Amino acid sequence: MIFYFAYGSNLNLEDLAKWCRKKGVPLIRFESSQRALLSGFKLVFDYYSMRRMGGVADIERSKDDAVEGVLYGTDETVMKILDCKEDASRAYERIKVQVQLSDGTVLNDVTTYIVRKGKKTGIFIPPKKEYLGIIVEGARKHGLSEKWIKTLIQTPSR
Repeated sequence: MIFYFAYGSNLNLEDLAKWCRKKGVPLIRFESSQRALLSGFKLVFDYYSMRRMGGVADIERSKDDAVEGVLYGTDETVMKILDCKEDASRAYERIKVQVQLSDGTVLNDVTTYIVRKGKKTGIFIPPKKEYLGIIVEGARKHGLSEKWIKTLIQTPSR
């Protein structure tokens, strides 16, 4: 099993299913899901997406910060579909991270996506309200903390 940490729009399974239907690819079904914390990173919006018409979620190293998200259990077939969605040949790339589950268990060798270095702007790009709403809705459905949801909602958007 592959463990995948989602922190952005892939928290929202309805949005993910909508993308799959639009692209004519099999609907993504994760084998498991649970809340997880990625320490040593912070959430940023430093990449402009033509599809989302605004800034999109990314993470960058930051020793005093952490990102809440969901750990999905999946397989390589699903990861290849996610590679397509995340434009892994151009925009995002897979990296390995360590996450902590709500019961304190620490998992290493977890896959997540980060914007490729040459694509990062280094500046904040406001996401569209609709895109931010997709992330917030997914965070709520997965039971992420109210503090984290408040942080998401307070992100300046347009």
